[in-house]
Amino acid sequence: MANLSTLLGGGGLQSKPVLHVQDVKAGDVGGGFIDAADTYYTRDINRIVKNSITGATLTNDGTTSGNVGAVGTQTIVNNQSGVHVNSTHVTLPSGDYYYEIISVVNVDNGTGTTILYDKTGTADLSYTEPHGYETLAGASISHRKSSGYFTLSSSSNVDVRSASSAVVANASGLGFNIMGAGVKVCHLDLKIYKL
Repeated sequence: MANLSTLLGGGGLQSKPVLHVQDVKAGDVGGGFIDAADTYYTRDINRIVKNSITGATLTNDGTTSGNVGAVGTQTIVNNQSGVHVNSTHVTLPSGDYYYEIISVVNVDNGTGTTILYDKTGTADLSYTEPHGYETLAGASISHRKSSGYFTLSSSSNVDVRSASSAVVANASGLGFNIMGAGVKVCHLDLKIYKL
């Protein structure tokens, strides 16, 4: 793979096709349970902010009711239960990619980490380093922003997975439910640029 500056050319990232997706839920729902320590849980992805990558889609794996919405819409999946079974993934065509991800993990005074995972090729695409915690409303939260690049040799289903060193047996494991139902909270933000 060529170096990143060569792939970007003169226009920078803003000139590249992008798939921008999120996990957005009501403030009292939370991001999902962490039933076991040191175990990856697939993150919900339920909102398309923008999609300008030809062939890219967001797919509901059938574990939630509702519809993720057509490509390019800003539709939120129905039945936002806060459990970790609302499995979704993005499908990306082959090519070189650069990504930026912000993830929230409740780590209960421990550490957390997040990966991009190729479900089709059953391979880890990119890792974040394990990260410690900060205190928010009396709880320990791990908030991580990371970036990098990866290559797909064929069309692949890609999801986001997070792990914590602690069990968080309530819906705030993958993002907190400390606000009211009338507000929306973003637990995961993922931008993928096709280079």
